[in-house]
Amino acid sequence: MSTPKPFAKLFTHSQLGQLLVQRDANDDEQPGIRITFDPGMEDLAPCHLFLAVGGIDEDAASQAADQLFENFDEEMAVASVQKQIAQIQQMFSNQH
Repeated sequence: MSTPKPFAKLFTHSQLGQLLVQRDANDDEQPGIRITFDPGMEDLAPCHLFLAVGGIDEDAASQAADQLFENFDEEMAVASVQKQIAQIQQMFSNQH
């Protein structure tokens, strides 16, 4: 039995809190990166952001997702989450 490959990274940001980055697949079985974070807004539970990786075929997409996960660092996680939180805040501000 081989050693399992890493599938998760946990970053702790001073303003955003915990950012959990996972090598995963979405409901359509597209490989990619799932980021779980708390948007810091009342009445909202932790949210998920999924970055799908496309490819010519399943193997190419899976390899691309593995490479993306390997290179995905805290700076990339923070940038992705900040953008998503801004969109969430915009959605909520339009409701009032």
